[in-house]
Amino acid sequence: PLYDFHFTNKKYNVEELKSFGAVRVVYFKNAFSKHVHRPIEVSDKEKEYYGSEVSFIGHYEKERKEFIEFLASHGLKIKVWGWGGDKGKMKFKYTNIINMNKHVYDDEYPKVVCSSKINLCFLRKINRDQETTRSVELPACKGFMLAERTPEHMELFLEGAEAEYFNSKEEMLRKIQYYLANPQMREEIAEMGYRRCIQSDYSYHAQLQYILKTVEDDSI
Repeated sequence: PLYDFHFTNKKYNVEELKSFGAVRVVYFKNAFSKHVHRPIEVSDKEKEYYGSEVSFIGHYEKERKEFIEFLASHGLKIKVWGWGGDKGKMKFKYTNIINMNKHVYDDEYPKVVCSSKINLCFLRKINRDQETTRSVELPACKGFMLAERTPEHMELFLEGAEAEYFNSKEEMLRKIQYYLANPQMREEIAEMGYRRCIQSDYSYHAQLQYILKTVEDDSI
């Protein structure tokens, strides 16, 4: 209650913060950095190092590991970046999962996205996420994104046109197999997802302008 505003990128936080006595609570969208998350040229050597049929950038969660191993059990090649957890959790059952055991920052992040045919977007269950920064960063790099299906995701990107979504392991596998076999469709969706990021301006610049304008309008 001592603060004039609370800004949050979690929709479910809005009513919760109000219940704690927050005076004004405003939701703003997850965003991408124009300086980092953008299409980037990669050499053949870089593509070999950073790329894969399927890639995931993010931390360990039990469900994520199960989904990734399910894909590997069907013969898909997967690279994982930024994987955390204890040594036992970090080990995968399958040799076609390559744990790079490395975080990617700055230009390395878009190099992974641009070198990979399909980029997975899992949500953090402990945070109750319905979208995440990765939800916008991957399309902003002009990467093909396959994400968990949520209302918030579908508000950001049109399913089957600007991104793809899944509800189950089986649906995730089917869509990966389909889009690996149809590279032109995959590239068109990646292109349209990128255009959505630019046209709707999902950037941090735009979100900061929105926040500042909200505060300014309230003070007039």
